[in-house]
Amino acid sequence: MKNIIYALFAIAILFTYSCKDTAIHSPLIGKWRVVGYSSSSGGPQVYTPVDKGTNQYVQFNENGMYRSSVNKYYASYSIQDHKTITITYDDSAPDYYTNYKYKTYYLSYGFRNDTLLMSPAGPVVCIEGCSTRYVRY
Repeated sequence: MKNIIYALFAIAILFTYSCKDTAIHSPLIGKWRVVGYSSSSGGPQVYTPVDKGTNQYVQFNENGMYRSSVNKYYASYSIQDHKTITITYDDSAPDYYTNYKYKTYYLSYGFRNDTLLMSPAGPVVCIEGCSTRYVRY
């Protein structure tokens, strides 16, 4: 009887460690509302807040799906490191929507207090620098 209990216990431990957690655990998870944009046309960055009634957002789900009020097509995302996100649009997105040749984009991201800052990191970038600011819904 002891051997059966030990065997069941061993199987339970092996099962626990063999289950792979595929959910993404990151402070990015959730829905973020756009609050403003920063950009430059050769000088210092200029911050422009959006109207309070604007309902622009991005959403990062635990299952790796990405949604945006601006980008209507489904996309997946992955976190490359502590500062880069890869966004990949699925094949249903038309070429004109994904800049004709790019289905994968890179975004740099960071946090300042409760604000998420994201900017394009390739293949399309802002020459003078730009970013979008978000707060959680």
